[in-house]
Amino acid sequence: ALQTLSGPAQMQLAEELLESLEECIDSPHGNHVIQLSVERLPADFLSCVIVALEEKVLTTATHNFGCRVLQRLVESCRRESMLDQLEPLLEQVINEAVRLSQD
Repeated sequence: ALQTLSGPAQMQLAEELLESLEECIDSPHGNHVIQLSVERLPADFLSCVIVALEEKVLTTATHNFGCRVLQRLVESCRRESMLDQLEPLLEQVINEAVRLSQD
């Protein structure tokens, strides 16, 4: 459905997804919607997701589904030349790499 939506309809969907971002990330099904949205929606959506995850990036990185959303975000930001916006989140993850890698 994301592929067939027009620009304004995509942005409306993006706004609605952002309102329930945490709930979707926690969901075994909703996280797939967020992953697909990160892959397909405009860069404005990526920026909003980055901002929403700033305070929760370490929790997201260790979450069963959240880590997949973060992975898609890295892939999509690289493709969109937006890694500079993602850098603060990645720095948090790198700074806590030892702790995050322990069970």
